[in-house]
Amino acid sequence: MNVVAPLLFLVMWSSGAIFVKLGLMSSSVWTFLAIRSTGAMLVLAVVLAIGFRSDLRAALMLPRRVILWAVFVGVLLQAGYQGAYFLAIAHKLSPGTHDHP
Repeated sequence: MNVVAPLLFLVMWSSGAIFVKLGLMSSSVWTFLAIRSTGAMLVLAVVLAIGFRSDLRAALMLPRRVILWAVFVGVLLQAGYQGAYFLAIAHKLSPGTHDHP
């Protein structure tokens, strides 16, 4: 798993922009973002349940406030980053670049 995980992450990360552009051709930004986030959450839940059972149990033993805060921050990061990225692509802007006058 120590060798496969970084390679899998690299493949998923590098192919993300291609799938975003293809997905935005047939749906709105918010629909695509909701579907993608739901799918990613389900895949992550399965990976955690199968591959990281002991880590998952330890994480669930944390205080409820810590878990809720981590979920809140994660949602904000994902919604903020991916929302801005998808909107930039939808408006034919290049995400991650800034043009100085």
